[in-house]
Amino acid sequence: MLVESINQKQKDNIMETTEFVYATYIRTTPEKLWEALTSGDLSEKYWFGFRIEVEQKVGGTVRILPPKGMEEHGDHAGKVLACEPNRKLVYTWNPKDRPELAKKTREPFARHL
Repeated sequence: MLVESINQKQKDNIMETTEFVYATYIRTTPEKLWEALTSGDLSEKYWFGFRIEVEQKVGGTVRILPPKGMEEHGDHAGKVLACEPNRKLVYTWNPKDRPELAKKTREPFARHL
């Protein structure tokens, strides 16, 4: 049995360069998907009651509001970095209920249709 050992510096380097990509494939039209990603009425139905509010322009605001009774999860605000209706939405967000993640999640969150 071969066991390889790496030191802490190597582990830290791996963690700094590792990227997590989560992809979901949905059978729908670009228009319906765009509406689901930008409509608070729809996001409440599929996102555990969380409501998204998106000002659909570069520099616009993004808010992810928790459902009633879950206010401790805060208002996750961010900025729109790219907005091409029915094609691409990129935004930042800040998890107010998890300040230890705030630095990490200021990176853009992209949704390509």
